[in-house]
Amino acid sequence: MRSRAASRRRAGWVVVVLGALTVVSACTADEPDASTAASREAASTSGGTATQRPGESGEASAGPDAPASRKVQAILDSVRFGEHEIGLAVSDTYKRESGLDTPTAAYCGDDADPVDQYRVARSQRWWLNEEWSARDPGGYTVGVEVVLYAPGTAAAAMAVFEAVPATCPAADFASGSSAAFSRGEIPHGLPPGASALRDDWTYADGTRATGRIIAISAGDVVGYLYIRGNDDAVAGRTDELARTLAEKITEADELIRADPELP
Repeated sequence: MRSRAASRRRAGWVVVVLGALTVVSACTADEPDASTAASREAASTSGGTATQRPGESGEASAGPDAPASRKVQAILDSVRFGEHEIGLAVSDTYKRESGLDTPTAAYCGDDADPVDQYRVARSQRWWLNEEWSARDPGGYTVGVEVVLYAPGTAAAAMAVFEAVPATCPAADFASGSSAAFSRGEIPHGLPPGASALRDDWTYADGTRATGRIIAISAGDVVGYLYIRGNDDAVAGRTDELARTLAEKITEADELIRADPELP
């Protein structure tokens, strides 16, 4: 169990991220369809630093001499699925892997809900199959976002998520995409408190996709699973991936709690 001093130290990490973010759109919602991927790739590589792949020099290290912030980031990165676990290719055209510059609770549009101010660290990755890239039937995409919140505030983030069907039943995004949110079915075998949304998307080019978002918490860590595209793929993979994410979220929370050097 963390000491109160440790909780106070980590509370000092909290970075306030409020207001509209015009450069990148909401990670909770606005994953690009295949037609916009190339343009975002160009903007990403010309306007900033490309995201590092696992094992490259930019990957967070959890070594014993690493700073606490890097250790936490490495733990969150480890929760994201590997290609061998998910059987899909990493979406290299979508560079919102980690960091607090991109909002999490942005369900009503591009602005972040104030609950995002409690985030301490964040990691994200998207995958896709070949059919999704080619916009063929059978295409689907999967995203995982893992967020560490300040002590005692993960429940507030979960409450915002659960209230989305009432507070933001429909939303428009700067990318030209729009979405409708409704209550979703929670997969079997998840820990108490897990929540689910159904999201129906219309992209800027008129392409439509239906999916699910699952939110799972363990201590101060919350994992968000996003899957959308082919109905059969979404129905067939959501439960499996959600249960795997739940195990990883629990492990991440235990690792953070067990390390006395972590805030």
